[in-house]
Amino acid sequence: MSEVAKWVCEYCTYENYQSALKCTMCRGSKPLLNEDIFRLREESPTNGEDIFRASSGVGTSPGCGPSPRDVRGQRDLWHCEVCAHMNWARAVECAECRNARPVTPADLAEQLRPLRIESAEAATPAKWTCPTCTYDNWPRASRCVMCGTAARVSPSEGAGSIIIEDNMATVKRSNVRRSDEPVSPNNPVRYRQRAVDRSWLAACLGVVQGEHSPVEAFLSSGGDPTRQLTASEVSLLNRPSAFDTGHTLVHLAIRFHREDLLATLLSRIEGGGSGVKRVPSYVAPDLAADIRRHAASTLRQRKGTMPCPYLNEMPTFTLPADIEELPSSVQEQLLEELLDRDAQRQLEDEPPVINWSLELTVHLGSRLHALWNRSAGDCLLDSLMQTTWGVFDRDNLLRKALSDTLNNCGHLFYPRWREYESCQARLLQFSLEETQWQQDWAGLMSLATQPGASLEQLHVFALAHILRRPIIVYGVKYVKSFRGEDLGYARFEGVYLPLLWDPGFCTKAPV
Repeated sequence: MSEVAKWVCEYCTYENYQSALKCTMCRGSKPLLNEDIFRLREESPTNGEDIFRASSGVGTSPGCGPSPRDVRGQRDLWHCEVCAHMNWARAVECAECRNARPVTPADLAEQLRPLRIESAEAATPAKWTCPTCTYDNWPRASRCVMCGTAARVSPSEGAGSIIIEDNMATVKRSNVRRSDEPVSPNNPVRYRQRAVDRSWLAACLGVVQGEHSPVEAFLSSGGDPTRQLTASEVSLLNRPSAFDTGHTLVHLAIRFHREDLLATLLSRIEGGGSGVKRVPSYVAPDLAADIRRHAASTLRQRKGTMPCPYLNEMPTFTLPADIEELPSSVQEQLLEELLDRDAQRQLEDEPPVINWSLELTVHLGSRLHALWNRSAGDCLLDSLMQTTWGVFDRDNLLRKALSDTLNNCGHLFYPRWREYESCQARLLQFSLEETQWQQDWAGLMSLATQPGASLEQLHVFALAHILRRPIIVYGVKYVKSFRGEDLGYARFEGVYLPLLWDPGFCTKAPV
């Protein structure tokens, strides 16, 4: 094939065949200037010629006047104001100097023609324009068909003063029936879209997808963070695995582990706690991730009759002593970010659960503080990780170890659990059948495998064996929801000992 039948790549100068859309060597795109894009026009140049430079050849034939074809070709050209070059009518810029084509009234009219812009007098007088979305509705429509805005009809106007053509009667009746229907959850999805708060649905999707901007836009516009999803909104979202009827943004944040969004939502709820906290694991996420990875590397599993996972290291998290040297205002701000003031107040109220000894608190200057952590069912695991490593259990390290412990050592924990529950049942003068025992045990096993699920006393007892040290739980009296409401009694307080391990394998330093 001759060289004329090939095109030269403008990046690597490789000569490619005409059928190639990209360069064979560097994959660069084929230039479009060599394409015969006006080959359907009569005055177009031949293949391989510059269509813009070919315009200079349009003129009179030798020895004769301009033919009608040449005159028509000249009318199809436009004159560049910078370099005086004649360009084809479809060229948007000059082929010589690349100057933009001047805009003429004819070009402007051609560009605006697809927009169908009409004057106000040309509008159909038989319709009213919605002030919200500018949609033209039929006169008998009480609400806008598109957005549901109520019609603003002046008293002087009447339905009988407007004449509508007979061939539009069927369409008019259809629109009247559709616009006069009340918006109810039983209507189809396309009718219910008129009454949907799109910012609310966008915020729900934002929580699931981990996007902050839709949630912040909903809250800044005055949205209620405790608003619940309705059945119609769940059907519109069309994700049954993610959304359920009655769920709020807080439920979604807890379900999909959006801790940062959860803190933002709780700060907007009245009585929902202290709000956003700048804890060390949030301020330094990379360092916190390294600590969690190191903690995971210390997890071991012993062979023998008790194959229970355990942590090889036994650290204890304490606040630096240099905090006492900071100004009082700085100390207060620092503790405000680290501590849970509501839980601290409940634990120190009469009768106090912590810091009740004046000898320890006043003379020795030693106090116990309630650290702030995530809510829901992860609070117990977060408390253990904070006490030992100073980070949250965001990777579910302890929950996975807890699930493996109950699965591998269930034959050791089940008799202990059943003995304790039987004692409690006898005190309340009732007994359980074997099927009920099996169902309760299966429920406890299932809770250990579900991230975010609440835990029971059995799980704390198993966690004491994972940490290989006693666990002392100073619990509040009531378990509260994210709204600050009392949900029930907290039964976690107590001392949990790793009795199934050999005493020499454990440490006496409690958590």
